Amino acid sequence: MFENIIKNPYTTKPDMKKYEGPIIVTPPLQYYLDAKEVERELFKCTYESAVAIEKELVKRTSQILGFEYEKDNIISFGSSIQEDVAIFYQGKLEAYYLAFPSGWNPEDKAGKTLFELHAPVADGDELRNMSDKISQILSARYSYHRYVWNLVPTGMLSMHPGYGYSDEEYEIEISSTDNLWFRLEHQTTLPVIENEAFAFFINVDVLPFNKLPDVDKKLIVDSINSMSESVLRYKHLNEIKKLINVQN
Repeated sequence: MFENIIKNPYTTKPDMKKYEGPIIVTPPLQYYLDAKEVERELFKCTYESAVAIEKELVKRTSQILGFEYEKDNIISFGSSIQEDVAIFYQGKLEAYYLAFPSGWNPEDKAGKTLFELHAPVADGDELRNMSDKISQILSARYSYHRYVWNLVPTGMLSMHPGYGYSDEEYEIEISSTDNLWFRLEHQTTLPVIENEAFAFFINVDVLPFNKLPDVDKKLIVDSINSMSESVLRYKHLNEIKKLINVQN
């Protein structure tokens, strides 16, 4: 199932491919919409700059997606879709509804470029060096997509630092692979203003690791075993790597 998603050996290279599939899941699952409301009550996970308002970035995105009733602010828009969304203008993040972060704080991302957003990524020099080019490509004519994955000790959609997950090392308190979850992000893009703005969507799935087919579990284990020490540290996988090699 995941043979086209999990790379062996693992790489942090940008792997955006042209995409003609659905940008967002329709209709959205109510479970996600409810979870988004909970996250917004607990944390500051939305942002809309003066530039985003002036350029009507949210309304434009809503129109392109074909919403029957256009959404004209980031909260109404983000609350109506299953995915997290980030909208960039002239290379900077100007609006977002990011309810399900994977260990980072959305508040720290406002106004940043792709280069700045990719700064913490381990072994990410090639990704950072291509950030400006990626931004130009994503705001041109086509949609793109990619997958990002990890093995984590929680089945929650959100791994906000407020729950104890952060970019810094957090304690892994697991003794069995029964407590591991395969976290998969399907990231899709949409040009909003040609050569100026694009929207970036993130759909999160979290699946019990031990319920995956054996062939997929082997792909995951082999890929983790191929990671550098810096990537293992960045993705909080050092202890998990030991566990999956003992119990699988």
